[in-house]
Amino acid sequence: MFSSTFNGCSGLTGIGGPLFAGISGAPVISMFSSTFRGCSGLTGSIPENLFAGIAGAPASSMYWGTFSGCSGLTGSIPENLFAGISGAQASKMFELTFYDCSGLTGYSPKIDGKYLYEVWPDVSSADVGSMYYNCTGLTDYADIPAAWK
Repeated sequence: MFSSTFNGCSGLTGIGGPLFAGISGAPVISMFSSTFRGCSGLTGSIPENLFAGIAGAPASSMYWGTFSGCSGLTGSIPENLFAGISGAQASKMFELTFYDCSGLTGYSPKIDGKYLYEVWPDVSSADVGSMYYNCTGLTDYADIPAAWK
């Protein structure tokens, strides 16, 4: 759906808060895969309501590499960034999502008050591997299971 929309746009410097918030419905395969991947000029924080209208069961590769390589992103990942997602894990659903986003701080996101790694405790690294790779500034980084790093 929005796969690779801004992929590699080094001149992109920010994300408008309601960019995708008006979209409603269930996740689809690769829907935000690589959307901002490699946007090295992207700075600031991720808007809290970026994916606000998306709700339903995870889809394969839905957030694969969405912010991968966006080392200029700073601040906290919004707690409820993925709030509408519920149900069984899907193949590669969060793989590489925040890969090498070394400027992120605060806690990793939650769904209904639980960290993603608590919502899906038995997920394989093939589905979420390297989601938080090099995100050592996250407050809960030490608690994030190896499968997610």
